[in-house]
Amino acid sequence: MKNSIVFLLIGISCLFSYSQTKDVVHLSFNLKNEEESCSVQKIVEKKGVIRFHIDNEHFEWGSKMSFDEISESELRNINILNISSFIELAGDKRKELIREGEKTGVIHVLTNDKVFNKIYLYEKSKWGVIKRYEVTWIDSIID
Repeated sequence: MKNSIVFLLIGISCLFSYSQTKDVVHLSFNLKNEEESCSVQKIVEKKGVIRFHIDNEHFEWGSKMSFDEISESELRNINILNISSFIELAGDKRKELIREGEKTGVIHVLTNDKVFNKIYLYEKSKWGVIKRYEVTWIDSIID
């Protein structure tokens, strides 16, 4: 009985250890994506939810998530990705987890919101204020 419990606990810990990468990524909403002529859209909803669309990718910020304004000097010290680099990095992370899973015999397929530990999205307002939102990468829009 003790052995069964130990194996169960090991199995559960393996599931959680591979369920999300530890990475924090910084993504441009309108700082770099216009260089690639990306389609960007920001939708503010009545309930305080903001949806960001960058090409075919969707991100969501809710009022319980972090938000702050940062200076240009702080921004210089942050490696901000454009959307194509972000998608490429996410693909690499998924492949890495599959390779690790093949070794252990447990392969995990991650939904978008589980690929990175945190995603910060940066938006520059028309007044030049740089806003940083902690967002969730969502798989689809359900209305």
